[in-house]
Amino acid sequence: MTLERPKLRWLLLVLAATALGLAGANLRGRAVLNTGAFDCDGTLRATRWTNEEGKSLFVRKATLWAGMSYNGKADYDGAVYRESDGSLVVHFAWDHYGNPSEPHTITQDFSPDWMELAPGDSLVLHSWCRRVNGGRTPQGHHVGSIWWSETP
Repeated sequence: MTLERPKLRWLLLVLAATALGLAGANLRGRAVLNTGAFDCDGTLRATRWTNEEGKSLFVRKATLWAGMSYNGKADYDGAVYRESDGSLVVHFAWDHYGNPSEPHTITQDFSPDWMELAPGDSLVLHSWCRRVNGGRTPQGHHVGSIWWSETP
């Protein structure tokens, strides 16, 4: 049996997607954590998002973006945990001492696996930053996003 070139290409794509655990994943995604601007005064802040979908979400990827006010100089940290067991989802530490700065987003890719977030369980973002070298108090800002499927 010989396959025509378009059919062969389609079959290879399906096999590759299946091998990567992506076939039928029906990924959805959105920003679920947003601190808004906050002063870099050394206070540890917690921002929480709860899964109210009524079913488990199988988190495949998570990102954490960190923003800092222009010319801000601060030690800066953000970490997202699954509240039920304290499992780390994504973490980003940044010594922001000048402009321009490096990329502001860290990505955690669980593929081909996932991290289950049961109904009623939460993701908690711990945000912290502290000004260094005097001057005005800069502001930080974190946004956390997830991509999930509804089946493992």
